[in-house]
Amino acid sequence: MTPSRERLPESLAPAPACWIWPLRPADGVRRRVLAWAGAAEPLVEGWRGPAAGILAGALPALASLALDARGHQELAATLLLPLFLACVRRDDQLRGLGVLGAAFLAHALVVFAWGYANPGSARVLPGAEAYWQKQCAWILSGWDPEYDAGYWIPAHLALAACHVLYTYASLGWLTLQQGFLQTDLMNYYVARLAHGSFDGLVSVGLGWHLWSLLRGAGFLFLTFEVASLSLERLTGAPSPPPPAAPAAGAWGSGFFSPTPWPRPASSPPSGMACTPIWPGRVQPEPSGGVQSARSASFCGHSQRY
Repeated sequence: MTPSRERLPESLAPAPACWIWPLRPADGVRRRVLAWAGAAEPLVEGWRGPAAGILAGALPALASLALDARGHQELAATLLLPLFLACVRRDDQLRGLGVLGAAFLAHALVVFAWGYANPGSARVLPGAEAYWQKQCAWILSGWDPEYDAGYWIPAHLALAACHVLYTYASLGWLTLQQGFLQTDLMNYYVARLAHGSFDGLVSVGLGWHLWSLLRGAGFLFLTFEVASLSLERLTGAPSPPPPAAPAAGAWGSGFFSPTPWPRPASSPPSGMACTPIWPGRVQPEPSGGVQSARSASFCGHSQRY
């Protein structure tokens, strides 16, 4: 982890050849960006950092759900960005990850609670209902083409490349916005899963499985390091070279986790996911399969398994 510094010196080093080719900001722009990046430093001191992160993550989601209006992912990313950049400016990775983690956890709890209490109400969560139906198809069949190695490896390599590009070009804003969007999809799906289950805790554990958590943690590390590099090149502010081991190790552990292997219909993960969902009214059929009377209303499908 990079050592923490209280404040960057006022003098700026000579700017690199460019920030994003062919852009080379003038000294006045560099100083204003550096001052803006540090404007929220008082809000991330001590316990105020996680507290501010919780507010930045939770309040937009609460307002959006209360007003039945979209846009909370963009607003949450906008509120969180100054807190995040204040930690980046100080090169305080631990504090930055704490602020990000608190924001995403608070946001996730709000969306999960809403999805659990209001199943089927996803108007303010773009793509959530479609994602839920897609996961239902996987639960019922035990197969998803996205888990095929021929699709999964290129898709995640492309995701990693886009993550680096978007983080660098936006100092992290696009990454935070997309992060809130993706976690909303997951939390709505897991909330619906838990709502119709015998055991909600088991369903939450199956939905937010270890692979998802490792990947999320890894991308937080990667976001901090890439934003740090972008801010340094944009402003010319001197910064010690960050070691690559924490970011590469955390991200790599999530990326290469063995959890997302291709899953046939009879695999244990799929069977475990199906077991708690449809409690009761499961009747044997002459073929030896079982038919859930609840599946049609729960997922919009009727399937033997």
